[in-house]
Order: sequence, then structure tokens, then C-alpha cells
Amino acid sequence: MALPTSVKSLTLSVLLLLADIRPARAFDALNPLGEPKLVLLGFPAFAASLYFTETDPSDRDRGSGDLRSRSWFISSQAGYFRSHGGRETDVADARSAFGFHFRRWLCAGMEFNLTGFRDDEVRTAGLGGNIFTRWQLPIGEKWTPFLETGIGMIFTADVFPPGGTKVNFTPLYGVGFLFRRFDDAYFFGSLRHLHISNGALIAGDSRNPGFDSLGATLGWQFQF
Repeated sequence: MALPTSVKSLTLSVLLLLADIRPARAFDALNPLGEPKLVLLGFPAFAASLYFTETDPSDRDRGSGDLRSRSWFISSQAGYFRSHGGRETDVADARSAFGFHFRRWLCAGMEFNLTGFRDDEVRTAGLGGNIFTRWQLPIGEKWTPFLETGIGMIFTADVFPPGGTKVNFTPLYGVGFLFRRFDDAYFFGSLRHLHISNGALIAGDSRNPGFDSLGATLGWQFQF
């Protein structure tokens, strides 16, 4: 039996994501994909997915409530993250996003976030944005699990992490699901890893402490 196009593309994308995992330092027990360059491989994987597949013309004509190729979406989410690997920091997050379905199973978009950080040492907040890619696998009439990667920047009111800078990069990756609740309205949930650092590009290695957190987001997505 032939594999669905979405499965083939997801397999190709995962292989591309893993292709550059050469140095052992790219791994540690808590953050196996923490290096931003590995997250960035999601974008050539996305480009390869577009190049090696074609849009099914019937996708655009699917009924209301079905994920469709060449359709736009907007979403709103709230999340909570907890740091790991050192500091015990609570992270509260609110995000709004928009994007485009290039395929029924493949989309990309941009999100904007307001994020707060709090622990015994730090109380600060920041504004940021990310571009993201997402591979979706619609199963049945209701559920659509997905894999996502992205990267962006955040600008905080105070230096964060302590000893770093107010401007940082925010590579992320995660898994999640869409659950169709109404026509073209989906309940959204995801588990994400979020990394924050300046990549030694802004103030050098001496002011580049990394911050890693794991968390969940919940919200709604609307297709039109």
C-alpha cells in the first residue's frame, strides 16, 4: 500500500533535520535539539517538502471544517513553561499567529508573543516574534497531530537571562494537535521546547548564558 504524501514528506523532513547532527555536543540529556542551527534545518526541510510534492487540486474544494490547501489561518494561544537545566523560572506566554496552508499537511506562519519571566532573581517581560513551519497529519474527521519548528527574537525590559542581553534569539520546536470543534474552528494544543540566548552574536561568548524551558500551550485556530 502506497504511503500518504504527508507521511512521505514528514519522513523526509525528519531525515533532513537529523542530517546535520554530527557533533556530540549537539546533544545533552535535556535538550537534544537545542542548537539553533538544528532548528533552522526545519526551513530547508520545509522547502524540500514543497519542492518534492504537489498540491492535490481536490484539497482546496474540501468542505467546511476540513483542512485545505491554499487556505489562511489565524490562532491565539496561552502557555506556561518551566525552565530546566539550572534556574527555576516560571514563564507565562500569550501568542497570536497567522499562517498559510501550502499543502493540507504543510503550513508556515508568523507569531507574535508577550512573555513574562519570574523567579527569585528576575521579574521581567518581553515582546517577540517567530516564524514557524509545521507538518500536519490529518487523521479521521477531528484530529490532526503535528510537528513544528521555528525561530525568532525577543526583546525584554531587563537583561535576560541574567548576565546576558536584552535582545535574544528564540529557537523552538514541539509537537501538538488540532481538534476540530466547529466548522473551520480548531482547538489547539502543543508541547514545546523554548531556548533563549543571543547566540554570542550580540555581546560575545562572555555574555551569552542560555535559557531552556519546556511547556504547553492551549488555544484556538480558525481557518478561512
